[in-house]
Amino acid sequence: LPIDQARLPVECEIDDKTLKHAEQIIGLLRFDAGKWCLQPLAVKLAKATIVAGEGIMDLRAKQKSKTFSILSERASKLLRG
Repeated sequence: LPIDQARLPVECEIDDKTLKHAEQIIGLLRFDAGKWCLQPLAVKLAKATIVAGEGIMDLRAKQKSKTFSILSERASKLLRG
């Protein structure tokens, strides 16, 4: 069954090397343009499990927390001043 990597996010941790060493793959079975393919959502390796887009969510959470801390600092300065 072919793997549909075109549907994975650009910054996704799941790549060809990861898929080759995978013990298990959880994904969506897709039927597009008359062909079946598998869109990987999670890959289980010997020592870790990789979820598609997990790193992207961590990055967004860090950016939000940084933005929040900057806004909190500015708000406290305005209230003091």
